[in-house]
Amino acid sequence: MKKRFLSGILILAIILSIFVPVLAVEEGNYLNEAEKLKTIGVFSGTDTGFELEREATRIEGIAMLIRLLGKEDESDVLKGQSAPFTDIPDWASGYVNYAYENGLTKGIGKGLFGSNQKLKAEDYISFMLRALGYDDSQGDFSYDKSIEFARDKNIIQEDDELELNSQVFLRDHVVKISMLTLNSNIKDGSQTLLEKLVDEGVILKSTADSISEDEDSNLEVHFIDVGQADAIFIKKGNQAMMVDAGNNGDGEMIVDYIKKQGIDSLKYVIGTHPHADHIGGLDDVIDSFEIEKIIMPDVIATTQTFEDVIDSISKKGLSITKPNVGDKYDLNGALVTVLAPNGQGYYSMNDYSIVVRLEYGENSFLLTGDAEETSEIEMVDKNADILSVDLLKLGHHGSITSTSKEFLDAVDPEYAVITVGRENRYGHPDDEVLARLASKDIQIYRTDLDGNIIAISDGNKIRFYKGDLKDKETESREEKPLAEEPLNQENAQVKIILLDKFGEIVVIRNDSGDDVDLTGWTLLSVTGDQEFIFPEYILEAGGRVTITSGVKDGDLEWGRKNIWNNSTSDPAVLFDADKNQVYWFND
Repeated sequence: MKKRFLSGILILAIILSIFVPVLAVEEGNYLNEAEKLKTIGVFSGTDTGFELEREATRIEGIAMLIRLLGKEDESDVLKGQSAPFTDIPDWASGYVNYAYENGLTKGIGKGLFGSNQKLKAEDYISFMLRALGYDDSQGDFSYDKSIEFARDKNIIQEDDELELNSQVFLRDHVVKISMLTLNSNIKDGSQTLLEKLVDEGVILKSTADSISEDEDSNLEVHFIDVGQADAIFIKKGNQAMMVDAGNNGDGEMIVDYIKKQGIDSLKYVIGTHPHADHIGGLDDVIDSFEIEKIIMPDVIATTQTFEDVIDSISKKGLSITKPNVGDKYDLNGALVTVLAPNGQGYYSMNDYSIVVRLEYGENSFLLTGDAEETSEIEMVDKNADILSVDLLKLGHHGSITSTSKEFLDAVDPEYAVITVGRENRYGHPDDEVLARLASKDIQIYRTDLDGNIIAISDGNKIRFYKGDLKDKETESREEKPLAEEPLNQENAQVKIILLDKFGEIVVIRNDSGDDVDLTGWTLLSVTGDQEFIFPEYILEAGGRVTITSGVKDGDLEWGRKNIWNNSTSDPAVLFDADKNQVYWFND
C-alpha cells in the first residue's frame, strides 16, 4: 500500500501565501489539513487555491510559524524596525524580528536570511523543533539531523523521513508537518503545542477541538508492554475494546493505561483463551469498566486465574458470548471479524484462541492470541481470501509453534508485532520465525525491544509510535529473571520453607548469622509467571518473613488477588536483587 505522511499529532507553523483568501482549491494529499489550518488563520492560500503542489520560500515559512504560534500582534510591533538580515522584505520584517529575538530562526550566513530561497524540509522542521522548545544552540539537535531528530521524537515517522529525504519539499508537506506539530508535545512533555496555545488564549478551545476532531476518526491499536504476555487496547473515537489483559500483576497498570486514553467504558472485551498470561488482568478490567459484551472461547480452565475472571463477570451481571467464525462486530466504523477457533477438541489450549481481523478503511490487522499451526491451517483452508492484512500480531509470542510458512504466506503482512518478554525463559521469538519474517521483508516491532507499540490508522495508512501517546516515552520494565531448578540447595542461607497455595502464603527464612537486605529481591510463581518485587526490607538473622496474597494478611502483601495455581504444579522461586537464583521450592 502506498505510504504518505500519516494523520497525526503535533506543532507548528504554516501559512505559505498569507494574505489572499482561497478562491479555488486543488487536490492535495493534505487538503483537509489545509482547511483546518485556515480556520486559525495560519494557511490562507492564494487567489488560485492552496497551491499544495508548489514549493514555498523560507520567508513564507517564517510567516507561517509566527501565525501558527499566534504572535502576529507581537510581530506587528517590530515591523519596520531594522532586521538582523539584509534581504528581508518590508512586509516580513516584523515576523523575522520576532522570530530572531525569540530564537526561532537563524540565517544562512553573511547577514542573509535567504528569504527567496526554497524552503527545505530541514528549514521548516528546525523552525518546528524550536517552537516546541528544543534548542539547537544548546545541542538538542543539529540542522543537518533535524529530520532524524523529529523522527526520534515521534513527530514524524520513518516513512515520512524517507519521503522528505527523497522528494522536493512542497507546501503539501508544510501543511502536514504543521498539523503534526500542533498535536506534538512541547519539550517538557507537559502538553501538546495545541493545548499550550489554548491555555495562552491564542486558539479557542472549540476551535482546537475542531482541529483535532479528525484524530477521533483514527483507529488506534495499542500493544501494551506486559512482558511475556498479551494486552491489546483498541480505540476508535469514543469507543474502545480490549483483547487480553496480561498476567495477574498487570491488571492495575492496564486499567490505568485505559483510563489515560480517556476511556471509561469498553464496548467489547475479548479473552482469547484461558491462559494466565492472556486473562490474568482481565478481572481487574471487568471490575473497573462498564462493558457491553465479553467474548471468550468455549473452553474452561481449572485455575484460580480463570475463576477470578468468571467471578468478576458474574458480579457485574454479564454473560459470556461464545465466538462463531464469521461473527462481525462494529467499533465506531471499524469492523471486527472472528476467524477462529474453527473447531473443538484441540490438543493445545492455544488453538482455542479467538483470532480476529480488525479492518478500518484500507487498513487491516490480524490479532491471533496464541493460535498455533493447527488453528492457522484451519484458517488458511476456510478463510484464505480474507487473511491478507497489513499488520500481523504473531501468535504465541513468536514461538515456533505458530506463524507457520503457509499461514504467513496467506497473511502476507507488511508489519509484524511480537508481544514478548525481555530475555524470557522460552527463547521467544524463535530464530526460525524471525527468519521467515525477514525473508518476506516484513517490518518487525517487538514489545521487548520497543516497549508499548501504538499503531494508528487513518483508514489509508498506518503510523507507529513507541510509548504512551501522551508522552511518547516507553516506561522501562524489568523482565522476570530466568528460573532454572538447581541440583543442590543444601548450602542456601535464605530459603523458602513454606508454600501454601490454597492459603496463598509463602514463608522465607534467613538461616545465616547476618541480616539480609531483601530490597529488590524477586519471588516468582513459575506456572503463573507472576513476580513479587520486595520493597525495602531487612530479614534479620534467623528470622522469617511471610508473603501473602488474596485475602490473607502477612508481613508483606502481594496484592488482593490469588496468585498460586492450585490445580497443577506451581513452584516458587526466590532471586536476589541481581536476578541470581537463590532458592527453588517445589510444591
